Amino acid sequence: MIAWNFAAVWDGIALEVPDREAVICGDRRLTWHEFSERAHRLAAHLQHQGLHAGDKVAIDLPNRTEYLEAFYGALVLGCVPST
Repeated sequence: MIAWNFAAVWDGIALEVPDREAVICGDRRLTWHEFSERAHRLAAHLQHQGLHAGDKVAIDLPNRTEYLEAFYGALVLGCVPST
C-alpha cells in the first residue's frame, strides 16, 4: 500500500511539471523542482538531526515560501508538521 500525503502528491507534480511555478510569494517564485528539492534537503537535514516518521515538527514561520518548504519537508520524512 502506498502512503498518501501531500508530499507524495507534490513529488508527483514536481516530476510531471518541474519547470512550472509552484509557489509565488511577493517577488519570490519557486518552480516545482526548486520547491521539491528544497523540501527534500530539509527532510534530509531533519533526519540527520534524529527525527523519524511520526515525530512532530514545530513550524514557527510567517506566511512565506519557507513555511511551505518546512511543511513539505516534514511530510517527506513522515513527520507531523505543527504550527
